[in-house]
Amino acid sequence: MPPGFVITTAGAPIDAASVVIATGYNAEPVLPAWAQVNGAAPPIVHSSDYRDATPYRGQAVLVVGAGNSGSDIALDLAGGGARDVWLSVRSAPGIVPRQALGLPAQVAAIPLSRAPRPLADAIAGLER
Repeated sequence: MPPGFVITTAGAPIDAASVVIATGYNAEPVLPAWAQVNGAAPPIVHSSDYRDATPYRGQAVLVVGAGNSGSDIALDLAGGGARDVWLSVRSAPGIVPRQALGLPAQVAAIPLSRAPRPLADAIAGLER
């Protein structure tokens, strides 16, 4: 395996050949200090520079950040031939289904954001 990162976990260590950093807000990339090392091995790519899973085929890849970008990239890597994909998060992410009541979540999310909280919570809980 090419040089990479060794991720320390409560269980066995995990080796990653590549790292995708998916941190930041509203298209403003934020790279942690450890990811700003010039010439770092393995390659470190920010999600804003990620295009597709092709360069990662057969590799173990660590995705840092579980927002929309990180989650979408991890899914793309898993379906695009990456050997293993790990998603690293600082705290538990808020995960919502892609569809609710047969509609894309965004269709309901926009009007629900304007509804009184008790009503929005009741409607959002219908499919549970």
